[in-house]
Amino acid sequence: MTASRWMGAIAIALVGCGGSQGLAVDFPDDRPDDVRAVLDRVAAAPPRQEPEIVVGLTPAPMRLWAYDAAAGRALWEQTVEAETTPQVAGDYVVTQEPSGIVVRRLSDGSVATRFGDDELSMTGADGEGALAAIALSTGGAVGARSRLVVVSNGGVAWQLGVEQAVGEPAVRAGMIFLPWAQQNLSVLDASGAELARVRFTRGVVGHALADERAIFFGQQGLAQLSERTTSAPDAPWFQPVARELPGNPGLLRNAYEPPPSPTSATHRVRLVWRAVPRDGDVSLQDDTIYFVSYRLVFALGASNESVRWVQQLPADVVGARAAEGGVFVVDDAGNVYGLSREDGRIVSRAQTGMAATWAHVSNVALRGGAPEGDAMPLRDQLLAATQNTDARLVPARAYAARLLASMPEPDVTASLVALCDDRSLPAQLHAAACDALAMRESGIEHVTSALERHASYLAGTSAPPVGPLARAAARANERRAVPLLIAQLRDPQTPAEDLAAVAEALQALGDASAREPLEDFVRLYHAENDETLGRALAAAITAYAALAGPASQDTLRWVIDDPMSMQAARAAAQQALTALSAAPASEPTRSAPTSEAATTSEETTTELPARITGPLLDQLMAPIDDDLDACLTTPERSHTQARVVIAVEPDGTITTVTATPSELAPCLEPVVRSRQFPATRARARQSVTYTVRR
Repeated sequence: MTASRWMGAIAIALVGCGGSQGLAVDFPDDRPDDVRAVLDRVAAAPPRQEPEIVVGLTPAPMRLWAYDAAAGRALWEQTVEAETTPQVAGDYVVTQEPSGIVVRRLSDGSVATRFGDDELSMTGADGEGALAAIALSTGGAVGARSRLVVVSNGGVAWQLGVEQAVGEPAVRAGMIFLPWAQQNLSVLDASGAELARVRFTRGVVGHALADERAIFFGQQGLAQLSERTTSAPDAPWFQPVARELPGNPGLLRNAYEPPPSPTSATHRVRLVWRAVPRDGDVSLQDDTIYFVSYRLVFALGASNESVRWVQQLPADVVGARAAEGGVFVVDDAGNVYGLSREDGRIVSRAQTGMAATWAHVSNVALRGGAPEGDAMPLRDQLLAATQNTDARLVPARAYAARLLASMPEPDVTASLVALCDDRSLPAQLHAAACDALAMRESGIEHVTSALERHASYLAGTSAPPVGPLARAAARANERRAVPLLIAQLRDPQTPAEDLAAVAEALQALGDASAREPLEDFVRLYHAENDETLGRALAAAITAYAALAGPASQDTLRWVIDDPMSMQAARAAAQQALTALSAAPASEPTRSAPTSEAATTSEETTTELPARITGPLLDQLMAPIDDDLDACLTTPERSHTQARVVIAVEPDGTITTVTATPSELAPCLEPVVRSRQFPATRARARQSVTYTVRR
């Protein structure tokens, strides 16, 4: 950014001690020498010292407390009226209360200073030793106003007014790193003089973070302050792999929105990580990001979609901090646990003796003896998470079921069959388990075994989850399931909502033995007045016509002509008959050719690909890769990758295109639909997944 672009856009006032010009409107951006000087000061500074302290806030009546983790004892507690989340800033802990901003000493809880907030919200605070920076802002964009208050040696040293929104500052080596206006980071000396300014356009600049080795900034992603930090579109920038997580927690909260209250659920559903510098770029400690959802803690791959472990705790997690050996968590009962990065087992524990609705963990070392208990296999950890009975955890339990489905082990299929078979589960969890089961391609012996079961009053058995089992059998092309599916189709006790999936699976498996059972089903139920059965009839008619070919025309006309036929059946029969009339003559499914013409037709068919394979999909997507990559960058966020799921009919027609993250769908879908997919020999709609990577 040139200085002239912001000339007149920022009004600044410096008040109090220090006597510096502060943020000058003509201060230039992106000067490597300025940034180098700042980095030299950081490198020369003593290591950042943070006491091993846990700070928490009790439920009503609200009390702020501190616990010395190294000594294992309570330090102090004070009555407060915190309106937003407290902030630990060097030697202080800062609260926003009805009277304004209160700065207490972290050592004993006594008030060091206080000042009015001018009806602004505290967006964040940070400190190193006796120097602390406290940011207050209206947030937003148009008409925003903010104030930076610098505390030194227990008193207000100076204040800075800015006619822009500011984010959460950091303090390191006697300097203050202040994010503002979403794309700027200014570095101020402790006296208030501006030392450097960078403009960054690859992501929102809402937070500055400091450790003993580096300065980071960002919001949905992270950058490390270095001489390569500029407004260039290829400046180093890190974002974890895109995931659809319950509650959609961000890497960091939006610093330009009002901060959460101390009782907000955002303290219980959040991401936890530790940034690590890497040659001017950023990675996360152990390439791990921890997802907290109430009392469940998931360890996930930061740069890939892997899951390492999931730990269930006896109470809700209200505070956490990643460390070199794993992660520390504080629960609402005041327990502090150290969880191993390897398998999530507890390696240390302490009891503060105080309840908490929010907690902050300072620089606590992960130390302790051997991990408690035996390490459970990941499959068992995920299965146990799905079976937690806490109603608030339903979204996280469903997420565990989806993670379970990503594991290739055959026994996982048995677990998913059991979950999908349990109709007492909450609807969201049950649907996730059944959807995961339908996508399985390994452990299909568990699918066929489950399909053997039928509902029987005398035997005391219920029908299995036939629909998802049928879809799994079709996806795995498991032809041994054909007689089992036919038996379920003929069983009056099979739930009507599962019958459409049975018919579709029989069509996909393409076995001629299913023609007669499908025709019998159509003739038996075509006149029933039931919407759910109507969907099953439509699927059965389509499957019968596909398998029987021209031989199905008499039955199709009979359904059309019968005045008792339900509308769904008549419409499906008419559509199938029209398709048969328009298609060139061909023999029914799996029949041998009887003429030279039939032989030619079969040879033409075999020239088509059997299905859309991974290499074929890559070839189809190659011409539009640049356009797809362009979709990864939005005004709000720059994504490192996206997944696109494409549903393709056998004739090559694209029926649906979905994307993860969903916000990219409006851009990605028309680009994908611009490609012409080939016809295949597949007998049913195929779903293929393509990953767009920057």
